[in-house]
Amino acid sequence: MKLKAVIFDFDGTLANSLPVCFKAIGNALLAFTGRQYSDQEIQDMFGPSEKGIVQGLVPEDQWEECYAMVKAEYEKAHYLCPAPAPGITDMLEMLKARGVKLGIITGKGRETCEISLKYTGIAPYFDTIETGSPHGVVKSDAMTEMLAQWGIPKDEAVYVGDAVYDVTASLEADVVPIGAAWLHTADAVILREAGAEIIFETVDEFTKWLQERT
Repeated sequence: MKLKAVIFDFDGTLANSLPVCFKAIGNALLAFTGRQYSDQEIQDMFGPSEKGIVQGLVPEDQWEECYAMVKAEYEKAHYLCPAPAPGITDMLEMLKARGVKLGIITGKGRETCEISLKYTGIAPYFDTIETGSPHGVVKSDAMTEMLAQWGIPKDEAVYVGDAVYDVTASLEADVVPIGAAWLHTADAVILREAGAEIIFETVDEFTKWLQERT
């Protein structure tokens, strides 16, 4: 059966943007909590959007100001990720030309996602883009809703992500999870243990796999 839809995570999958997240969130939290969080500590907070992370750590009367700083720092730090991951644009061009539906489901908030899309320039390739919630992971429900909106059965779609919660959400939605391990921030062993159906360590390998199935 041919694939009719490919849905992607953003950070660490379509672009090497996790360093931007770490720098922006870390700088803002340092300013408002006085604590320097490590990159791993920040990554462990992922699930809620940036707004949700801030709301959970900063006093109620300061979180909006802190979140505004996150957005400003995010814009400033995006020099660390000025383009998509190598090979991504060519892969999206190929899929688009074949009429495959393309989506993004990310835990990023709407504002930070818009910043990343502006710098990477890949928004025009996607039919639908769903961002995260301050209240926690919503990827599983978003996959179900996106495919229903497109009228595409779940067994004709895959979800591509670099983190355990991407794999978990995909399995919960009954969509085939593809492990994206082509950036240094991903761990193929962890993705395999989480239940990823197939893991690709280069974008070229994934592109070839897609060419045979679209």
